[in-house]
Amino acid sequence: MFKAIHSRSEAEVVILSPEWAGRAGELREMGRDDVLICPGCRQPVRVRAGAIVRRHFAHKHLNNCPYGQDSAELLGARALLYERLARQFGEQATLEERLEGAGFPRAVDCWVARAAGPFGYWILDRAVRPPARDALKEAAERAGASIHWVFTAGMLRFPEEPGRLICLTTTERDLQAETYFDTVLRRSPNGAPLLEKEGASLHYLNPADGTLTTFRSLRQVHEPQVFGGRSYAHPLSEALVAPKTGEFAHPGERERMAALRRQHRRLEAAYRERRRREEERRRQEQERREQARRERQRQEERTRLLAAREREIREREERERELRACEDEERQMRLAEEHRAARRRGPGAQPGTPGAEPPEPRRRAPDLLTGLGPSITTREGTCVFCGHKTTDWWTYDAATGECKCHACLRAGRH
Repeated sequence: MFKAIHSRSEAEVVILSPEWAGRAGELREMGRDDVLICPGCRQPVRVRAGAIVRRHFAHKHLNNCPYGQDSAELLGARALLYERLARQFGEQATLEERLEGAGFPRAVDCWVARAAGPFGYWILDRAVRPPARDALKEAAERAGASIHWVFTAGMLRFPEEPGRLICLTTTERDLQAETYFDTVLRRSPNGAPLLEKEGASLHYLNPADGTLTTFRSLRQVHEPQVFGGRSYAHPLSEALVAPKTGEFAHPGERERMAALRRQHRRLEAAYRERRRREEERRRQEQERREQARRERQRQEERTRLLAAREREIREREERERELRACEDEERQMRLAEEHRAARRRGPGAQPGTPGAEPPEPRRRAPDLLTGLGPSITTREGTCVFCGHKTTDWWTYDAATGECKCHACLRAGRH
């Protein structure tokens, strides 16, 4: 373990803290006096340090304490991660933090207590059974902080040579976490560019060489355990730690996201311009169709009005022809009547020109009068329009006794 309790002051003593750098002798003296005790079992601990072994605390007596059951790989990863966090966050960073009431089976490996919100790191060096995984996730929710799952490099398994494909245990598959850096650029079915999260991330820490390996946008390639995605590997000292969330970021990842956002903005602008042009084309096409429809309506209306006008002209001309015919017939009948009257007065007499022969009657009136004798013009007929009996007619049917009177002719009925 790397943390002990000062039994007299109950103060925490983090042996890896810069505060105790170069003070190994002082810590050994406190260990010999049983001043330093284990945070878990409250038993005395001593300092272990050397040229090869990283300085740490060890129990003086073997007992069943959870602090004494961590593997060397897990302890190395914990120490490496703490040193990285301490350089960035100073006294806000600690390790082996016990969160009472959260339900973690042991202390949280690393913890950063920030006023904006704490976050922690839980290191796994082996697979965990499903009930234990569920308990871990529930404890992380109860802790009220962002808990990042970090696996040791010993859990890395590749189907072939190390690369973009990785074999994941059920523990790794269950503890994948979606992050901001899993964002990819794709297009929606309608062609709009979208920034969406694809897959999830996993972090692996190698305490031997200090390398942090991260897989982004992991997605299943072959069932059940072969996954593929983008991989990054850099020394932990070069990795960035988000000050608000504690998420790791490898060199170049922030630049990649910035370039992705710029590309998205360009594509979005091009998409909006393309949609605008398409809408403009549709609007213009709609206007053309509407204009053509209105033009067809106007043409149909003009055609209808022209046909109505032509029909009106034909009807007016027909009425005028009929009226002229009636007038001619009436004039011929009048002349015929005058001629008969002149004949009755004596030979060679006629209206206006005594002794001249009457002109040859035109149209139907003379035909109607031919052979009927002089008395036909005085016959009374029944008008087919007004029904009145009259001798003032302009045409008469001797067979039926029906006529058409001048009054109806003047009224336009003929």
